[in-house]
Amino acid sequence: MEEIFVIDRIENDIAICENRLTRKIIKIEISKLPKGIKEGNIIKYYNGIYRIDFEEQKKIEKQISKLMDELWND
Repeated sequence: MEEIFVIDRIENDIAICENRLTRKIIKIEISKLPKGIKEGNIIKYYNGIYRIDFEEQKKIEKQISKLMDELWND
């Protein structure tokens, strides 16, 4: 089963992550995540492997940008 998380913050060697579906907060050791991971990254967990989901991340960034434009242009 695939799970999608957002990296909320990084504390020492632990990434604090929020499950996008359930909103449950979990802690993941940085060593289990892809190199270069940072706060705000979207990661997928599938078959025991975490991967950065660049496609989903770009989609969310576009949604946020659109909302900000609408907010400032109203």
